[in-house]
Amino acid sequence: MEEGLVARAKRWICGRGVWSFKVLFKPYDVYDEVFEDPDYLWVLLLFVLTGLSAGLSYVLLQATKIIYYDVEVGESFTFVDIYGWPMTTLMNFISNTVSLGINFLITAVILYLSSWLLGGERSFPGTILCVGFSFTAYIISSLLQVILLPFVPDVTYRITSRIEVLTLLSSIQAVKHQIAVWNSLDRLNVIADEVWRNSIIVQASNILFYAFPIWVITVSGIGVGKLAELDRGRTLIMQGITVLAWMLIYVTIPRIIG
Repeated sequence: MEEGLVARAKRWICGRGVWSFKVLFKPYDVYDEVFEDPDYLWVLLLFVLTGLSAGLSYVLLQATKIIYYDVEVGESFTFVDIYGWPMTTLMNFISNTVSLGINFLITAVILYLSSWLLGGERSFPGTILCVGFSFTAYIISSLLQVILLPFVPDVTYRITSRIEVLTLLSSIQAVKHQIAVWNSLDRLNVIADEVWRNSIIVQASNILFYAFPIWVITVSGIGVGKLAELDRGRTLIMQGITVLAWMLIYVTIPRIIG
């Protein structure tokens, strides 16, 4: 009985894994299978893995490339040195999962509404399937960022005491210092921008930030178009609307506000 469960689990993982990669590279060939046997458990697992991979890639950045130097004691340390690997990973997993969840819902809602406005059949559960399987692209993005990480220049942030860094990294626990905390974070961002501005590797990584969401929208849009019975022209319009909306929400508005 136990061996049977293991064998079924292996077949399930292998089968759904093949679907996930086919969605990215041969979406027209696999979406019919996805719709015939919808698997929301796999979508949930993919979502968790996406959040975990994004969180781990950022933990590695914090552990190896962002260094705090205490000028009073002459000591260098990182975010991970203060909180430890488990807590740092958990914090990054939660923050990245929340961010990805918002991204997921925004993408799904825009695809759903635009397909409806273009006269297609409506199916929000089907749209969730399409977006969920396409999120495999973000796992690939995180892996590429980890591969590029050794070539990213180090950033050293000089502070006057270890207490300041603990305050900077524990804003929830030190609300009374919130203004100082955000000022410190702003300074760190400025320093990182100055160091990384001329790095070809960092610029390539920034391009990935825009390329992978467009990839996700493109392949999930193909699935939604098939589901909504839209022709290629209307599917392309739907994808364009979603890309423009995503750029407005994640690029244009933050720059205006910032």
